[in-house]
Amino acid sequence: MAITKIIFALILLILPSLSFCIDLTEDEKNFIQNEIVRVCVDPDWYPYEKINSEGEYIGIVADLFKVMASRVNLKYTIMKTSDWEETMTLSKNGKCDLIAGMNETPERQKKFLFTSSYFDDPNIIVIREDDNYISDFKELKDKSIAIPTETNIFEIIETNYPNLKIIPTKSEKEAFELVSSKKADITLRPLTMAVYTIKNYGFFNLKIGGELPREISQNSLKSAVRNDLPILRDIINKSISTITPQEARKIANDHASIKVDYRIDYKLIFYLSLIFGSILGIIILWLLHTRQLNEKLQKLRAELLFKLQENEKLTNALKESEHSHQKILESSHVGISVIQDGKIVYFNHALTEITGYSPEELNNMNYITNIYPDDKELVSTIHKKRLANEDVPKFLTFRIKRKDGQIIWLETSGSLFEWQDKPAVINFISDITLRVEKTNRIKHAAEHDFLTKLPNRLLLKDRVEQSILFSRRDNINFAFIFVDINHFKKVNDTYGHEIGDLLLVDIAKRLKHLFRETDTVARVAGDEFVIILNNFKDIEDDNKIIDKIKSTIGEPYTLSNILINITCAVGLAIYPLHGNTIEELYRYSDVRMYQDKKSSKI
Repeated sequence: MAITKIIFALILLILPSLSFCIDLTEDEKNFIQNEIVRVCVDPDWYPYEKINSEGEYIGIVADLFKVMASRVNLKYTIMKTSDWEETMTLSKNGKCDLIAGMNETPERQKKFLFTSSYFDDPNIIVIREDDNYISDFKELKDKSIAIPTETNIFEIIETNYPNLKIIPTKSEKEAFELVSSKKADITLRPLTMAVYTIKNYGFFNLKIGGELPREISQNSLKSAVRNDLPILRDIINKSISTITPQEARKIANDHASIKVDYRIDYKLIFYLSLIFGSILGIIILWLLHTRQLNEKLQKLRAELLFKLQENEKLTNALKESEHSHQKILESSHVGISVIQDGKIVYFNHALTEITGYSPEELNNMNYITNIYPDDKELVSTIHKKRLANEDVPKFLTFRIKRKDGQIIWLETSGSLFEWQDKPAVINFISDITLRVEKTNRIKHAAEHDFLTKLPNRLLLKDRVEQSILFSRRDNINFAFIFVDINHFKKVNDTYGHEIGDLLLVDIAKRLKHLFRETDTVARVAGDEFVIILNNFKDIEDDNKIIDKIKSTIGEPYTLSNILINITCAVGLAIYPLHGNTIEELYRYSDVRMYQDKKSSKI
């Protein structure tokens, strides 16, 4: 009975996201056998897809479409074109049965039938490294945005954001060039395309620069099918359902070296739904089988009342069914635990894989034992509220320490039910460590300089605000030091930007080694750095700090067998003596820095 209760609790939690795998119909099989599908592509949209100089169709979309076609034995031919405009002309003239990779928009829905998404990629805002972080995209006004034409983002921005000035471009590279050269303020592109373009063309003065509204935060690639071929769309959809997020990401990484796990939450839910759909199908079949057994039992009771042997067979059949339930739970990839009286009284095999503990160690373990110390109070509070049948969040995210010492992130959902006539909580547990690490990497990229890996202007502002709070609380000072590299442009003009970049990296390393870990060294512009010295006591000795910085930066540099000598100008401000806000400290240190330049006749 206890196992049956777990099954019904599982059904209630997963029922809204169920999806079914359906075999090909006879009509679909006939279509595949008799038709050769004409497939149109974008010949110049790498890393997504392109036709290379040897006439081969390559890229992320190309490889994924080959997988989709092979899994249903679909025969196809690639209709080669010189550019996207020619591809759209072929489609308009009815010479394309399917476009392999396209984003769905309201305007395109009038012309095509769209399949399910087979590759999801987050859209990001790209700005210059010295521009401010964009916290509210909808509030942007009178900004110029460079976007390639014939893209879904172009259509959405043109329709829904009239306050933005669109600069149409013919290519991804042109869009990034306009932002890099200050001819456009921003561009908005998928993460995979942005990383590939920045790395491939060397736009290292660009960065991820803000958050996007929900309606444009995701780039979902689909196939577009002729309106009169719904059977082809249905075939492709069934093939797409077999592609896992891991397969898609592996193919993407073969073409664009993004080393993050690019799984979207809805894709993860869809993948798990397939597994749970199979579980539910087995359960329903077992329930139907049990009902048939009960009907047969009633007839046997009337006819064979005293045949104990038949009753024994029926009892064995019921035990076998309960054993089947247990096997279903044990084969689930999601961790399942039942907590009663503060202890784990039931768990499946997946939970041992997630935690690293053996079944003997997990049995009757206090559920709070391996929770990360900072998260124990939160987990305990939510558990107590569930037992009291109070409202709690549907999902809870927290950390645990595995038996091997590794700290991982978990996401759980739970429900109150009865276990052996006593209240208990059943939990469904997923390891989301890769998803959390991906989010942290994106946040780090938004707050750090791409070249030197130092904090950028955005993170510096946060650090200064923290220093102000600590200084007010403890009645102490801190120093705000502005450093400008003299004649840096001459280095770039003489030796090239590659040597200039190496010089900036070496300067950053020297400054980092010069100060404490509790201090902050940030790069705020091309050749400008800011240093925050916390708990600055020697107000009268500020010249010693300035001389120390100049001496450190003034040491010769040997870069690619080139000897370079460089100097700097320094301006120092002290909080609160020279300012009470970051703006006032900037102004004062900037004035002192220019006085330093003038006095040194630089």
